[in-house]
Amino acid sequence: MLQVYQKSRERFKVTQKMHYVYSPRELTRWIRGIFEAIKQLSRLTIEGLIRLWAHEALRIFSDRLAEDSEHEWTYQMILSTAASFFPNLDHSEILQSPILYSDWLGFDYAPVSEHELYPFVNQKLKVFSEEETNVSLVLSREFLDHVLRIDRVLKNSQGHLILVGPCSSGKTVLAKFVSWMNGLKVFQLSVSRKYTIQDFDKTLRKLLYRAGVDGEKICFIIDESTILDTAFLERMNTLLANAEIPGLFEGDDFTNLLSACSTTSQQQGLYLETDEELYTWFTKQVAQNFHAVFTINDPYLPDAPRIIASPALFNRCVLNWMGDWNKDTYFVIASELLKKLPLDKSDFTIPGSFSNYVERSVHTYRDVVIDALAFVHSSLLNYAQTNHGMSFTPGNFLNLVRNFVTIFTNKEKELQDYQSHVNVGLDKLRETVLKVKELNASLSEKKIQLSIKDKEARETLDKMIKGR
Repeated sequence: MLQVYQKSRERFKVTQKMHYVYSPRELTRWIRGIFEAIKQLSRLTIEGLIRLWAHEALRIFSDRLAEDSEHEWTYQMILSTAASFFPNLDHSEILQSPILYSDWLGFDYAPVSEHELYPFVNQKLKVFSEEETNVSLVLSREFLDHVLRIDRVLKNSQGHLILVGPCSSGKTVLAKFVSWMNGLKVFQLSVSRKYTIQDFDKTLRKLLYRAGVDGEKICFIIDESTILDTAFLERMNTLLANAEIPGLFEGDDFTNLLSACSTTSQQQGLYLETDEELYTWFTKQVAQNFHAVFTINDPYLPDAPRIIASPALFNRCVLNWMGDWNKDTYFVIASELLKKLPLDKSDFTIPGSFSNYVERSVHTYRDVVIDALAFVHSSLLNYAQTNHGMSFTPGNFLNLVRNFVTIFTNKEKELQDYQSHVNVGLDKLRETVLKVKELNASLSEKKIQLSIKDKEARETLDKMIKGR
């Protein structure tokens, strides 16, 4: 443990990222994470302990990192450290990636395979979409990883999160989904221009009352755009550090709070006599039931709230750097959005010069279209990195795909309308041809009849002339 901590501390400096701060608190979290996972197990193999050790290490030292290369370095460092202390084990198998832990498939917090967990979470996500959002949500391997990270934090007492990622990357939706899975009531801070610190205090009083007195499990989601005043962060600093805010409940509010605490605690078989005992019980309930989730786009922008720079927030929260989507997520999202479009071509052959952008097999015309959309967005991202003042987010990619769907649908309708117009014209021509044939046939009959009548008339005329 000390070796992993020391190597991470030497490799990642505050000069690289402001939040690359390492303290002995990381070791405490690491040990506590392992303890919470094994305390209810009846048996644990050495291989299982090493995998759990590595999983908790990744959560502590890797989840905060911003670059893929940094994630890979940390994984390889943990792998080599395990190999140096346990040389006689097959670490490539024990620490095979991805290392996932969950209690959703059983009663214990245990290792799970992506193959088993993915269908379960995907089905739950569909139910959540239908019941809570009315928006079709898509699960990718990357999202599954973030879901488990969020779940690991929200299951713990005083589990608070800072989620960092671009706009529309799914931070809030994933936090709401995990809260729904764990039976937490979600409250998302919504503000207006006239929203003041007094309004924020009123909101906190209601939430803390629900968590401390009513025993509701609360997930309080605060987006950086709703932090209108630094006093908001000061309040949250104090709350997360102490599970209470001095002076928040005063006068009648405080009296009513203690009265409600007395009633609820007695129902639980506790008989607390003094105000201090009642308030201490209240703060313990808050610490157990109240969870805060901060969502940030980019903490290093000049006008971004200093959430990461707040000592209590950073020390009390687990930071999960979600960042931009990876290539596989772009492919999965686009595949879902395009699934209803008729993009399949049975006679299509991928050109030999084609080089796929996504890291998966591309076989069909549909796959090529999706790959092209992901490549276009990636090119714009690379361009934006060299041109300050420009930014492209997953939301831009969603708009790109949706615009493609709209244009394709409109053009398809235009073609269908044109084809329908042509078909109507052809039908009219067929009807005309049939009518002409009928008229020609009728004309032929009339000609024959006319010839017969003409012959009869001539014969009658000849008889009349002869009769004279």
